[in-house]
Amino acid sequence: MASKLAASQRNAGDTETLSSELSAEKERSADLEAQLAAAQASGADREKLAADLEAANQRLAELEGQLGERDKDLAGLRG
Repeated sequence: MASKLAASQRNAGDTETLSSELSAEKERSADLEAQLAAAQASGADREKLAADLEAANQRLAELEGQLGERDKDLAGLRG
């Protein structure tokens, strides 16, 4: 029972960390999208911004996957 509680607390901490990272990455992605739109309008370095946006979106997908796995782990420990 104590080990389940410890695992649950550990996973809860991981979930909070991942949620925080996910939120930050969503903000970064939105910022990059705005920069890309501005760059397209002004003819700036679109390729670099597009690559940065793609990398941010990939990281976002990774974090969402990790968060989903943590949610499954927590659900398994609870039930």
